[in-house]
Amino acid sequence: KGLNEIRYLHAVALFSEAVRRVLGDRNIHQTVKDYLGGRPNAPQIEAARALLRDRVDIQMLPSEGKTLAVGLAGFMKALAGAQAEVHAWNRPLAARDAQVVGAVLETFGMKVSVILKRTAYEFTPEAGSGVHPHLKPIKKGRFANPIEKAFRESALVYGPYSEMIFLWISDWYGRKRFRYHKGDMPDWVFIEESDTPLLDLFHEPLAFFTQVYKLDEA
Repeated sequence: KGLNEIRYLHAVALFSEAVRRVLGDRNIHQTVKDYLGGRPNAPQIEAARALLRDRVDIQMLPSEGKTLAVGLAGFMKALAGAQAEVHAWNRPLAARDAQVVGAVLETFGMKVSVILKRTAYEFTPEAGSGVHPHLKPIKKGRFANPIEKAFRESALVYGPYSEMIFLWISDWYGRKRFRYHKGDMPDWVFIEESDTPLLDLFHEPLAFFTQVYKLDEA
């Protein structure tokens, strides 16, 4: 919505230029640059285009560039005024991808956050020490909780699937004085390794059927 063919191509060009600048930025940790790789290629651009369609599954081979494809699709959603969530397979992948895509979107002044063990972090262009050099904890500020701030102010929010869905369940059925999310349903969700919800059918049936029920309601 709001992105026709010409605007889409312009957005791809802007994203590609931002990637080029990140690769040349001395402040960005080399590990992030290595995972970024280079400008989005044709398969990644087509994958991002496919992800913008409603309820679609795509398949990419290992190391074919899912991180950048999802990041490009999330950038498109942000340009259209929507927030996207990326539900990753596990915490290390969520942290890695949030830094890679965060470095690109920071060029446009867009915030990228990640939720890890019920703690909210945001991308920072200044590399620090530690395993995730470009992540810093979010301070709650005027919000009730740093996680709430992440969802209210970020263009993309990353996190492991097992944590992200339970934040939604907490909002749907919890009795807290505040909500983590600004709406009753996410604007858009990208699920990496999308067979994960099907596996959860056997391990966490409540979480699985809650998602199905809420999506059908929408």
